Amino acid sequence: MTSLLLENLFFTYGSHFSLEGVSSHWHGGQVVAILGPNGTGKSTLLRALTGLVTPKSGFIKLNGRDLKSYPWPERAKRISYLPQNDGTLPSLPVFEAILLGRRPQFSWFLAQRDLEATEKAIRTLELEPYQFRPVGELSGGERQKVFLARALAQETEVILLDEPTNSLDPAYQLLVFEVLRQMADGGRLVVMVLHDLNLANQHADMVLLLAKGRLLAAGPPGEVLTPANLEKAYGVEVLLPSIEGKSYIVPHRRIGPGKGVLHNY
Repeated sequence: MTSLLLENLFFTYGSHFSLEGVSSHWHGGQVVAILGPNGTGKSTLLRALTGLVTPKSGFIKLNGRDLKSYPWPERAKRISYLPQNDGTLPSLPVFEAILLGRRPQFSWFLAQRDLEATEKAIRTLELEPYQFRPVGELSGGERQKVFLARALAQETEVILLDEPTNSLDPAYQLLVFEVLRQMADGGRLVVMVLHDLNLANQHADMVLLLAKGRLLAAGPPGEVLTPANLEKAYGVEVLLPSIEGKSYIVPHRRIGPGKGVLHNY
């Protein structure tokens, strides 16, 4: 079974600590959500899991082996990554942009399997009408689906996603989480950064709540997303109404530093 172990990670930008002593352990079959205020190290943690940035101290182990020991080609066969801002050329057709996700799987020639994986990702995210259009002609939400499809086409055991539902309308947000749940149920490990507390509450198996670069709480959503923890992390009071047996998180009022500083304009 796929496993990803984080042990006492520290990361700095210059003299500023972005992550301080973060530890956790995840397995295939899980959907993990990383939450926290802006600037608290969420995206940095995700980039560390790809190997794109190196922690100042601590280690990351994939399947019991230090992540740094994997050569880049082998790492790309095991871990796919969807960043917040994708650099895909706008003139590239959608089909080819998604096919790029197969690049770690082939050397000189495309195989039938590469085309099949690309076509499957297109069908899964309902991109058939757009597959021959340039990426640059699509809306922000449509482009986001293209980049997610490319990560799916890569067919890795670990999928890292930074705000995967950004720019998507509610129907496609639900589609994305249905797809990610199916992938987790098939044995893959899905790890994502989210800002939407309710999406994490409803769809994640495990939540990491960061505050000022430190791990405030980790565990099932119901144990982590409590009023006390959310007050500490975000400086807000929340309400937790229940609808049809499910609890929802409603920010009620700010109670942290800065309250009352707004002016009339």
